[in-house]
Amino acid sequence: MADRSGNGRRRRSGLPLAWLVLLTLVALAGPAPSAAGPYREYEIRFSGEASPLGKSPSDADLINAVAWTMSNKLDLPFPVGTKAYIYVNQATFVDGLIQIAGEERQQAWDKGRFAAGVAARAGILLRGDHLARMHLLARAGLFAHELAHVSQRKLADGGRGGAAMWILEGHADWVKFQVLELLGLRQYRESRDEIVRSIITSKMPVKFFPDLQVLATSAGWVRVDESARRPIHVWPGVPRGGLAHRALWERQAPRVPRTVRASGRASRTLADGLLDC
Repeated sequence: MADRSGNGRRRRSGLPLAWLVLLTLVALAGPAPSAAGPYREYEIRFSGEASPLGKSPSDADLINAVAWTMSNKLDLPFPVGTKAYIYVNQATFVDGLIQIAGEERQQAWDKGRFAAGVAARAGILLRGDHLARMHLLARAGLFAHELAHVSQRKLADGGRGGAAMWILEGHADWVKFQVLELLGLRQYRESRDEIVRSIITSKMPVKFFPDLQVLATSAGWVRVDESARRPIHVWPGVPRGGLAHRALWERQAPRVPRTVRASGRASRTLADGLLDC
């Protein structure tokens, strides 16, 4: 009895020391990879020498390649210190939309349910869990589209008003398709042909496509189904016909220089081509 009692005392006195050693080792080891933080933050590089794009570039390398191409090949301006924030899941992405993008909570949750990326004044906010399931072409296209929106904010500085939503979204896709071609990922004509096919194969008859006036505001844009948006989503795909389209364009055209100034090759090509689309 005395021996067992003594051993018991030794075991009881040893337990606190074992726990102390264990907790010390955990603290020294640092957090587990899954708990490394709610997001990764990168300052995007627009200048310097272009780095070769490998077959499986990281998100950071691909973002920099896209940004460099947009700045140096398409002459699009960006705010100093533009960053990319890549979030681990929907909840952290929503937190970022609230804290960094300044979104209202309900609006942030609405975007968090379907968006893989969102542009803000500070840069682009991206869902890492979505990026992990996307192939190279889709990731590059997403980065280019969202960075185009960041550039649009810079271009609009000092302007008296913004362009219609369909113009902003169409310009962003136009930039995306140009970037994909410049990076050697897909020819511009292939991207345009895909849009044409989506119109031809749409289940919705053309006569029921929404009027551009409906798509002029952010609220109207979100309400319209993606399949119905497609025909006017890309500027080179805007239908020629329709008095409503022509009248709306005549009203919107004076706003374009305030949002897409003709300061570079991309802007000039876009402005020159719009009236023929």
